[in-house]
Amino acid sequence: MVLDPIAPKEIEAFQARYPSLGKGESEAILAAKHFVDTGSTTRCVLDEPAARKIAGRLGIPVVGTIGLLRTLETAGLVATAEVRKLLLRLGVSLFRVDRKLLG
Repeated sequence: MVLDPIAPKEIEAFQARYPSLGKGESEAILAAKHFVDTGSTTRCVLDEPAARKIAGRLGIPVVGTIGLLRTLETAGLVATAEVRKLLLRLGVSLFRVDRKLLG
C-alpha cells in the first residue's frame, strides 16, 4: 500500500490538538493511523514518550528505534555486528536511551 502525502492542513490540525508533538512525529502518527484505519498491519517508529503515549491512545502500535533494530536483526535483515555498531553509535550520541537497552 502506498500512502499519499498527508495534507499540511491535516498535520497542522493534529499539532493544534497535540501541541507537544513536532511536525515529524505528527506526520508519522497520522500516516500510521491511516494504515491502522485501513486494516493494514503497521508499527509507528517513535522514541519520544509523549508521542508514544498519544499514538497508543489512538490505537497505533509503537516501536522505538532500538526495538526496530532488534526486529530487523531477528528477521535476519541486518547483521548482528551491524546492529551492535549502530547501538554503540546511539550510545555515544545525543540519543536519549536507557543504557540497559543498548546491551
